[in-house]
Amino acid sequence: MNASKVKNFIKWLLKLGLSSLALFFVFKKVDPNTIIETAFSANPLYLVLALCAFNISKIISSFRLNQFYKAIKVDLSERYNLALYYLSMFYNLFLPGSIGGDAYKVYLLRQEGKKNLKSLSIATLLDRVNGLVLLFFLSCLLILLNKELHQVHFLIPFSVAGILLAIPCYYLLNKMFFKAFVLRF
Repeated sequence: MNASKVKNFIKWLLKLGLSSLALFFVFKKVDPNTIIETAFSANPLYLVLALCAFNISKIISSFRLNQFYKAIKVDLSERYNLALYYLSMFYNLFLPGSIGGDAYKVYLLRQEGKKNLKSLSIATLLDRVNGLVLLFFLSCLLILLNKELHQVHFLIPFSVAGILLAIPCYYLLNKMFFKAFVLRF
């Protein structure tokens, strides 16, 4: 065996070992029998619908992230970016802070020579902020639609202000500080 094959095999073994260790820690905290029992007692139609909705949201998020990468001239196919997105989500389950997968994604793209670390990090962070702004917008909208929450009087003006200001403020911040991404807004 030549040196590069040995090196690749060692890397593969290390990845397998780390993934196995991570799965061990997860199953040490969670009872597998409870998971299986819950899965089999659930309505299969709801599980399929949830799986479809989850994957559709990830496809949309992956497309959104790729728009940020294209703004900095990182050309990834939608398929490769989606695979990278799922891989990043997998690492988020095991690496601390829920941004470990994003850090791995940036590291991998940097290793492939796609762009410098700063540009990739900003694009990935702005994608996260973009998702957060959209979640805030939708939350404000849902507060207005929920009649029970109307009893909390300060929520109504807060929600209206959130709906009116969230996206324009985010756009202005992008325009002021991240001009390269404004066209992909």
